[in-house]
Parts: sequence; structure tokens; C-alpha cells
Amino acid sequence: MLGGVRWEPFSYEAAGREIAGFSATGGRVRLLFLRVPDGSSLVKGVPPSRALQRLWDGEVEEVVSLDGANTFSRQQLIQILATIMGKEEAEVVSIHDPEFGPTGCDHIDHYYSGVFAQEAQRLHRRPHTLRLFRGYSVDLKPQNISEEWCRYKRMVFEAYARHDPFVGKPLSRLYEGWLRRSYFREQRQDAKGLHVEANQGDRDGEGQGNPQPAG
Repeated sequence: MLGGVRWEPFSYEAAGREIAGFSATGGRVRLLFLRVPDGSSLVKGVPPSRALQRLWDGEVEEVVSLDGANTFSRQQLIQILATIMGKEEAEVVSIHDPEFGPTGCDHIDHYYSGVFAQEAQRLHRRPHTLRLFRGYSVDLKPQNISEEWCRYKRMVFEAYARHDPFVGKPLSRLYEGWLRRSYFREQRQDAKGLHVEANQGDRDGEGQGNPQPAG
């Protein structure tokens, strides 16, 4: 999505683990990859690993990263995420909202990544805002994205879609529906670790379709 930009690999230390990363635009954009196995499977005949789900539910004690570089227990994975939030002094933490469960087109990795991230941010003691975004079930809600913002979202998503063979071209009505909606709720954590729910009486964040990017 940063066309023509050169990505540089780097190593990131968090809670005693070396995490693979890539940076661009002079380090202002950085991506970290824990490389936990995909919980679903798009390969015919290959059963889904359900790695995050099994780890959270206690079916397994640890999972191994795809590159074999790290193993993660449930608590270690939570601690790594919390450590990253702390090192980066995160003031806004945006996650998939696990309140709605893995519904519709959301598969289990969407849900459990939100569950792990929500637990990790409870360990992040810097005052911050937790922004919980509703997943694919937003297509059940009214459109709340302006046409201008929707054009920008489509441009960004189409840049990604060129590299994803599972996204049809042109975009289907289903994708267009998701692009035209964005619902979230917020919780604010103060220095004492107390959570205060924002958007009281409006858990879908009605009218908040165009949140400003953090930073």
C-alpha cells in the first residue's frame, strides 16, 4: 500500500523474543510479525490449525511460529503484546472487537486476535484509549462513511487486493458494503488502570465512521 517504497527488515525485541519486522518511510511505518500459524485453512484437504483459539482455550500449552524462531504460551503472547504497547508508549490501541464473536465472514483469527490484544492492553499502564472496531458484521448496520472517505478507503484496499488472489476484481458488493461502514466503541484507561466506557448508550459508535488516524 506504500507503492514504490522500499521495505527494510529489522529485528524487534519484546519480552525476551526476537520479533521479525519491516520498516518503511524512514522508520515511520513499522510492521511486526509474530508469525503464529493461520487458524483457518484455504488449502483443500488441510485442516485448520485453530492455533490462537486452542492456545486461548488451553487445548495446547504453546504454539510455534511459522519460521520456527519462537514458541508462545498463552501468557507469553499476551506479555509480548503488552510489552510492544509499552515500548511504543501507545496512547491509542485499535483492535478487532471480540464482543460480537466470530460471526459472518469473521473467522476465528479475527476474534482471538482481538481477545489476546484486549487482555494485553490491560497490562499497558500508560493512560490510553482502547478502540474496538466491529468486524465484518458492520454490513448489518447503516452506511456511515462519507463518499470522500470511502473513495480513500477503496484506493487503499485496492492497493492491497492486487496482492490477494482471494479478493475478486472488481470488488464485489460485499466488499463495497464493508468499505462504506465503520463502527467502533472506545474504552479509556487511566493511570490507575480503571476502564471508562465511551459512547455510553451507543455501543456501536453510531456516527463515528470517520475516525482520525492516531499519531
